[in-house]
Amino acid sequence: MAVIPVVLSGGSGTRLWPLSTPARPKQLHALGGDRPMLLETLDRLDGLETGTPIVVCAAVHADGVREVLAGTPAEVIVEPEGRNTAPAIALAALHAEPDDVLVVLPADHLIEDLGALRASIAEAVDHAQAGYLVTFGIVAGHPATGYGWIEPGEGIGGTASRVESFREKPDPGAAQDYLERGWLWNSGMFAFTAARYLDELAAARPDMDVATRAAVADGLASYGEVPKESVDYAVMEPTSSAVVVPLDAGWTDIGSWRSLWR
Repeated sequence: MAVIPVVLSGGSGTRLWPLSTPARPKQLHALGGDRPMLLETLDRLDGLETGTPIVVCAAVHADGVREVLAGTPAEVIVEPEGRNTAPAIALAALHAEPDDVLVVLPADHLIEDLGALRASIAEAVDHAQAGYLVTFGIVAGHPATGYGWIEPGEGIGGTASRVESFREKPDPGAAQDYLERGWLWNSGMFAFTAARYLDELAAARPDMDVATRAAVADGLASYGEVPKESVDYAVMEPTSSAVVVPLDAGWTDIGSWRSLWR
């Protein structure tokens, strides 16, 4: 068993125009420090025992991703075309060993408190080894309408709780209600074993599972036939084994120049 960082390096490169472009999106730029965001994502895991990272990117970004990762041990899986996060994670899961714990991280987030992040990842790995599908819920600082929210339920040990529900981006009134109830922002970060993820994908979306496996078998020639879907819709919402680990680490996604300024 190894803990495998899986970094999702996708995106359209339009939100931070003109710096970010479709050919060179924001994660290939240094926005939160001296190194490109993709490298900073990997740097955050220093101090944790992890195996060789897997970076999943679109073909249009492959040259830039490889340039940024030069000198690192990361392996790059290139999607011929983007099919959203559920198939991208499935590619990584099929590349890993079944009992490996995949720690799935978007490449374009900023996190200030690395100690808190690593502690949450260590806890999430334990829960993933126990068979849960873990999502990281950001401790909310304001009634955000631009994020999805997670309703935590019964505790399972440590700081983790079962996920009662996922909620889409709310209106201001609902966001204030969620904040007062202690709900969490959906970060798009996850941890689960490769086998558990693939089992849940096969149960909830057998069409996607079959198509992704067929594409891997033919060298991704048929990858364009894989259905597009996010991991939230395809796996995390249907499963009865979702748990959330709260993360209070100065997190933000860089979705606009305003969020970067903040």
